[in-house]
Amino acid sequence: MAVLKLFSWNVNGIRSCVRAGFLEWLTKSGADFVCLQEIKADENSLDMFVRNPGQYNSFFNPAAKKGYAGTGIYYLKEPLSISTKTGFPQFDDDGRFIRFDYEDFILINLYMPNGGRDKSAFPFKFK
Repeated sequence: MAVLKLFSWNVNGIRSCVRAGFLEWLTKSGADFVCLQEIKADENSLDMFVRNPGQYNSFFNPAAKKGYAGTGIYYLKEPLSISTKTGFPQFDDDGRFIRFDYEDFILINLYMPNGGRDKSAFPFKFK
């Protein structure tokens, strides 16, 4: 199996990340995969150059709530299949999961919920 180069990054908003030079970094990174969490955008609100910069394709799983959570993956090789469902509706509605299936491996991009300073969200997080 070939060595893969993978990055995972909580961007706290893909638009601000792009303004800070993300696309330039991505094209120079040599990454096979860049998994993003907390993108806070849906694919339709991003321009073509953000969705498919250079040689990269992308797949986004946005939250149902605008400007909240969501995940995305930039990749070079098309997966055999893609899944965004965990079976937990609240988790799925937040766009927190992307699974790419390949012949030799499975890639999962998972954005875990914050437990909260007062720990009130811990039951959701641990579920």
